[in-house]
Amino acid sequence: MPALLRLVAPVRWRLAIACLLAIVGTICAVAPLLLLAAMIAAAAAGQGDHVPALAIAAFVALLLQGPALGASTGIAHHAAFDLLFDLRRRLMRHLATLPLGYFTTRQTTTIKRVLNEEVEAVELFASHQLPDVVSSVATILALAGVMFWADWRMALAVLAVIPLASLAQMLMMRGHGTKIGSYFGRISKVNAAAVEMVQGLETLRTARGAALIRDGMQRQIRELYEFSEAWRREWMPPWIFYSVIIGAAPLFALPLGLWLHAAGLIDIPTFIFCLLAATGFGQPLLKLALYTEILLRVQQAERKITALLDAPATTAPAGPAALQAGDIVFEGVALDQGGCRLLDGIDLTIPAGAITAIVGPSGAGKTSLVRLLDRSLDPSAGRITIGGEDIAGAGPEAVSRLVGVMTQTIFLFDDTVRENIRLARAGATDAEVEQAARAAHCDAFVRDLPQGYDTRVGEGGTRLSGGQRQRIALARTLLAGLPILVLDEATSFIDPLHEASLQDAVGRLVGPRTVVIVSHRLDSVTQCDRIVLVEGGRVLGAGTHEELLATLPRYAALWRIQQANLAWEVTPAMPVGAEP
Repeated sequence: MPALLRLVAPVRWRLAIACLLAIVGTICAVAPLLLLAAMIAAAAAGQGDHVPALAIAAFVALLLQGPALGASTGIAHHAAFDLLFDLRRRLMRHLATLPLGYFTTRQTTTIKRVLNEEVEAVELFASHQLPDVVSSVATILALAGVMFWADWRMALAVLAVIPLASLAQMLMMRGHGTKIGSYFGRISKVNAAAVEMVQGLETLRTARGAALIRDGMQRQIRELYEFSEAWRREWMPPWIFYSVIIGAAPLFALPLGLWLHAAGLIDIPTFIFCLLAATGFGQPLLKLALYTEILLRVQQAERKITALLDAPATTAPAGPAALQAGDIVFEGVALDQGGCRLLDGIDLTIPAGAITAIVGPSGAGKTSLVRLLDRSLDPSAGRITIGGEDIAGAGPEAVSRLVGVMTQTIFLFDDTVRENIRLARAGATDAEVEQAARAAHCDAFVRDLPQGYDTRVGEGGTRLSGGQRQRIALARTLLAGLPILVLDEATSFIDPLHEASLQDAVGRLVGPRTVVIVSHRLDSVTQCDRIVLVEGGRVLGAGTHEELLATLPRYAALWRIQQANLAWEVTPAMPVGAEP
């Protein structure tokens, strides 16, 4: 509860007022019972002149009950919606500060669930559950108080249901915290599997192993069902006992009341009042049982929200507000992830105003290297400087104003082509957008679209081909006009003709810009000013294409292999019996 209350701290005073009004409404609901008993007692004692005043007081209490509870609900909802806005704003602002590596190691559905379902759970707690819990506790305490005032023996008889109900609830909630976490974890797995299956539907229709994916998802659904059924069978008997016992409070009071009255120890008005009061215990006890489970769910939500808010942001110690373009230098850089060393002892200089290619086989560490450059990841050891300044001291925003990165993972928003390109620079004119498109060699196909630059590309750019999406993303990167441009396999979806055009366009960019190209194809980077060969997380050598061929055997071997692959062709089969 303390952690949960810290989470709702921005609206705590309004929630406190809502809870106070809920208590007032509860007192107004209980007061008529006490006043009714007083009227009966007054009439029995021959003091009928007091009855009208007591009746008016009971009527006023009934009138005040609705407005008090209504105001409590209204204030709680108003505070809860403000809390909803505040939590999502805090989460979004914090997400913007996290390194991109945080997102690549987590499923998108997990983060989406925190932003949606978990925040909604906390909002529901603030708007409904907290005032209701306070109201239920206040009802039990108020009823118990007036019963003790009327007759302490009858009060003890009625309150005897609480130990029995507590025992039933304890049996019902055994291991509940662990199980509810497991339950929602299984739901998350089913949701993630469903999203993955829908996204890969095209592949599943043609893949022979599609049945394995479907069977895997069905297995997760079946495991969720079996877990839920086993859990239901475990808590159903104590839940039935709890539901019966909390409604039996009058039965505890009735025999004792009859015996006390027969012994002359209690009068009829007090007896009737205690029976009426006993009927009011069932509903609040039922609510408290339900809210105990809901509270565990809210605590799960609070832990996930807090974990996301506590995720370490990209650090920005005291340093320059902005970096200046210059040579990029890696000094003894290492990178560890998931217990594996991806990069080790990287010493590398990328000269300013030149085209540098980083090449190597798949898994060599090329992408990890450039992800360090834009602070998607931070090195485990060593440092990276641009223009002599350590980028770790400048912060991610300063780096993003200097380094533009285009990766092989392209995302376009469900907007027009024009606005997807303009995303790089909000104030760009239409002419500047189209100029960037021409530089990226996508102007021609864009003009052939139904509405040209005003054509919507669909969610994720699904109305365009992979090569078209890549060229639009390149236009967006070029429009940003940043001094350092990193192209990570930026031509992987582009045909050879357009790849040559883009290489020519990139070649014309050099001057005020530094261009870093990541590629596994050596033939596409032979004209670069400098080529860096990376393998096994280490830099094996750097130089021009000719220098590396002459001095680095591993580079020469890769070059021969790729040339042999490029020369490979399919030849027609020879007729049977023909001479070779």
